[in-house]
Amino acid sequence: KFSPDGLCLLSVSNDRHLRLYESPPSYDSSSYLTPSAPPDAVLDMRELGTVYDTAWYPCMRSSDPSTCVFLSASQKNPTRLWDAFSGQVRATYRSYDYADELTAPISVAFNGNGTKIICGFDRHIRIFDLGRPGRDYEMRVLVKSLRARSAKTKRRRVGQRGLISSIDSTTYYGGLYACGSYAGS
Repeated sequence: KFSPDGLCLLSVSNDRHLRLYESPPSYDSSSYLTPSAPPDAVLDMRELGTVYDTAWYPCMRSSDPSTCVFLSASQKNPTRLWDAFSGQVRATYRSYDYADELTAPISVAFNGNGTKIICGFDRHIRIFDLGRPGRDYEMRVLVKSLRARSAKTKRRRVGQRGLISSIDSTTYYGGLYACGSYAGS
């Protein structure tokens, strides 16, 4: 994924590494047609589990190091906020299940103005405040059960089912965000 200012590229690979590359100083289409050695990563960060998703801070500017951060979601780990200059973890945002065990989101995103972190789980999302790392979050359930009309019929579930696999947001329309799931919704 390219950074919002277009100067960095974040790559995730099957070996559980997050690699950060600098964009080429100029684009010359003829140079991309000739084979060359792959570029060296500026930063190489290792996650402890399979990486599910990443997201750049939407207000990121390479000229301001305090804004150069990105999120990662990986298997059996908290959501991490990484520093794109040093490769160090700046903060973690932890989600727990009903048994108080750490659970990892499938997808992550920032809201449009970068003040909240939206994490996708099975049939719900959790929203963290960027300025408050830890385990405090707002949970929004995306599926609810409706009462059966009679004793012979089953309860109906309405809403967005499945694992929330993608999230995107906008600064328009009061911070509207959209979620997609593996269940086709």
